[in-house]
Amino acid sequence: IKSIKVKLMTYVAIPVVLLVALLLVENYRERSAEFIDGRAMALEQKYHQVLDLIHSQALISYSLASWVAAMPEVVERFAARDREGLLQLMLPPYLSARQDLNLKQFQFHIPPATSFLRLHKIEKHGDDLSGFRYTVVEANKEKQPRIGIEKGVAGMGIRAVAPVSFQGKHVGTVEFGARLNDKLVMPLKEKYDAEISIVVPDGNEYKFQAKTHTMKILPESYSILNKVMTTGRHEIRRVAKHNKELLTFFGPLRDFSGKVVGVIAIPDDVTTKMTQIKRSLFLYIGVGLLI
Repeated sequence: IKSIKVKLMTYVAIPVVLLVALLLVENYRERSAEFIDGRAMALEQKYHQVLDLIHSQALISYSLASWVAAMPEVVERFAARDREGLLQLMLPPYLSARQDLNLKQFQFHIPPATSFLRLHKIEKHGDDLSGFRYTVVEANKEKQPRIGIEKGVAGMGIRAVAPVSFQGKHVGTVEFGARLNDKLVMPLKEKYDAEISIVVPDGNEYKFQAKTHTMKILPESYSILNKVMTTGRHEIRRVAKHNKELLTFFGPLRDFSGKVVGVIAIPDDVTTKMTQIKRSLFLYIGVGLLI
């Protein structure tokens, strides 16, 4: 009789234990997926905050460019190709504002894209920029402003180019360029407690354009960076590194024409929460087995 009871209890207990275990594992998966999905959405919001910050800086540059392009005295001197007059008029305010506004460039161009005056590098002028400064070429050709990220000789920047006209005639363009650097993105770290990397191609490798940390770019991350650069779609990766579990959002960075020129990467340390979820699973399994 005892043998029969043991067999019956075994036949009943094993399916019950398995069923409870399956339910607990499924509950763990659901809780984990719900948490990860929530963190992924939060990271995507931070990605858009980085884009909004870049756009805001571009609007500041455009406001300056359009303001200068509407100044009668500036327009008159530019139309007369009075480089020295423009320099005396514009250099003092540029030197005064460039640090506070994170400005890197202030330049006048003659169509199609010849540098007439660089306020940030006075001694250099007369060079043809048409081979790589497409914002300038397009702004002069279409007589319309061009705003956004563009790569130049000095690197990638946030640029705004505005057309300049004198007595109804197009005479050239004026440009303000801001730095896409650590100083620009650091306020986001302070405000949202987020580590941010803006990564751009460097030959067959990658380098930081702007960052809020001291980490390095590891070669094993090249594959995901290449994928975002190629497809133009964001990717999310969950990896274990240095006893930490990280969830990282990789989003495309586009230039003024919509071309993907870099990747914005934002990691999130989910170690603590995932450990709590795992501990609760083990606790429930232990209690279930005891019962």
